[in-house]
Amino acid sequence: MSNQKKPLQYTAYLGWIIAAIGALAALWMGRLYSTEQAQNTILQQQQMLADLTLKGLQNQLEAERILSKYQLESVKRELETPHPKSID
Repeated sequence: MSNQKKPLQYTAYLGWIIAAIGALAALWMGRLYSTEQAQNTILQQQQMLADLTLKGLQNQLEAERILSKYQLESVKRELETPHPKSID
């Protein structure tokens, strides 16, 4: 009777092995989620910085346009104003 088939030794632990694998997978997924959240936050901050930089450059360009327009109008007025001729 010693030749009877024994159940596999590990079948008694199969539930625990599956539970351990599930726990490790959950830990790995949690770590992956945290990493992705951190990366997402960094990307959002970079986008905000890029938006602010763009807005600053647009404001600078608008200021330069306004200044150029003012200077051009000033020169036009200067040219249109009659100047007295000097008597030599």
